[in-house]
Amino acid sequence: MGEVTRDQIVVQAADYVSFCLGCGDDKPLLIGVTDEKADIGSIFLDARGHGREDVAVRESSEGGILHQLVVDASENPLAILYRIDRQDSLLAEDGNLTDAGQFALDDWEDLIQTYNVGHAVAVLDGRNPEIPWRIKFIEFNIEEGLIYGHGPGTTMDHMRGHFMIDYREAARLGQSLIDKLSAPDVVGYRVTAENGTSYVSIKDGLTTWHNDLMPRSFTDPVDGEEKGDVGNVPGGEVYDECTDMSRRPAYGVFKADLSVGGADKSLDGKLATIYVGVDPETMEILPEKAGVVTRWECGDDYVDGKVQEMLKANSDESDVYMQEPLAFGINKKADPRTPDLLEGEKAFAIHVGFGGDASHIDILLSMPGTTVEVITYAGKGDLVALGTNDIQALVNGNAPRENYELQPLVANGQYVV
Repeated sequence: MGEVTRDQIVVQAADYVSFCLGCGDDKPLLIGVTDEKADIGSIFLDARGHGREDVAVRESSEGGILHQLVVDASENPLAILYRIDRQDSLLAEDGNLTDAGQFALDDWEDLIQTYNVGHAVAVLDGRNPEIPWRIKFIEFNIEEGLIYGHGPGTTMDHMRGHFMIDYREAARLGQSLIDKLSAPDVVGYRVTAENGTSYVSIKDGLTTWHNDLMPRSFTDPVDGEEKGDVGNVPGGEVYDECTDMSRRPAYGVFKADLSVGGADKSLDGKLATIYVGVDPETMEILPEKAGVVTRWECGDDYVDGKVQEMLKANSDESDVYMQEPLAFGINKKADPRTPDLLEGEKAFAIHVGFGGDASHIDILLSMPGTTVEVITYAGKGDLVALGTNDIQALVNGNAPRENYELQPLVANGQYVV
């Protein structure tokens, strides 16, 4: 097979927008790009008019904001392309928005209101110091009720590669995982690996499993409000992440062996290790530290330095916690061995995410040699959450009380669904 052409990517982008985002042919899609990503923005713009002869592309300054439009014969907007001004950083060194960052949010909001937008895609250059701005941007889109495809650092290589998957096949796998992970008798999850990983994530009232290929509006478990949802561009992961990045209960040790977000470097056999909710010396669980990272270690000095740099951006360095306690890649075309975690986290691998108010760091563990189990309550009557002794037993590699069962989700390098 030859190299994937731009026309093929345009066709795939049209399918992504309609199938994954659920944006019909008669609905406007808001597209945001920084200048570095203009080529990808033009692909999504062309995708909205793909296969139609009744469309036109024109410049507009509606509302005082310069943007491009794709309209049909009746002048109904099908796509709005907005370029984010990057003459200045979007975030100042003190953590506040610069004028450029505030203008970008204000313009985005005005375009949403002007064109009654319900679906959006943004492809941005992935500068690590601007993670807080991107978090604000995601949260804003969710609060506005948008179904939003998020592409920080997405490249044309990504678009030619793991963007070009069978969405329907991947969506079916993702839904099968979610069905098993979110069953009503589930109380938690355990990850163990030959490299010494022994990690337990607790299912609680904030546990909300998402398939990033199929973002859909949902009721937020925090405030009970109907919210939008976010997926990745390219996508391919099932993850548990609360919309407000709340601290999530987890215990044990998780040892990544593939890559670390923000470092852009493979671990090459070295380990990146986080201890969560436990005394790192004794592995005794600390209920008051549930979900708090109690130690970070890395055998690669470069990766360690990059992570330390990101963690120092938080206003309270002592409170780094689990934001994404467990996630699974479902994209067959993504390579788990790549140093680029934006691709690696979508591959058939397992990862967790931690950080603070100004950071989010994912670390990736390979599936071969790793076992993931779903912990279910098998007792009579109402569901009983895992107790302290049960969690300690699980972290120690033992079984919990007989009222609980362990159901395999990952075994022998494969999903069990």
